[in-house]
Amino acid sequence: MVGEAQTVLYFNTSQEICVARCMERAKTSGRSDDTEEIITKRLQTYNEQSKPVVDLYKSFGKVREVDGAGDTI
Repeated sequence: MVGEAQTVLYFNTSQEICVARCMERAKTSGRSDDTEEIITKRLQTYNEQSKPVVDLYKSFGKVREVDGAGDTI
């Protein structure tokens, strides 16, 4: 049985930073799908399908937002 979510942790990070971090990971991941084009499509899918869930929980006051920018890539 799954209970109701009490808190949603959301790392607020720009698409540019997300792409840069994933491209850095791609240097050593060995994954053939770690390309800028595919990463950008993944982020688009997130924004269309997952981000609305975060927004819903935000309307209930259940989102804790973290500045995900940081200085590291």
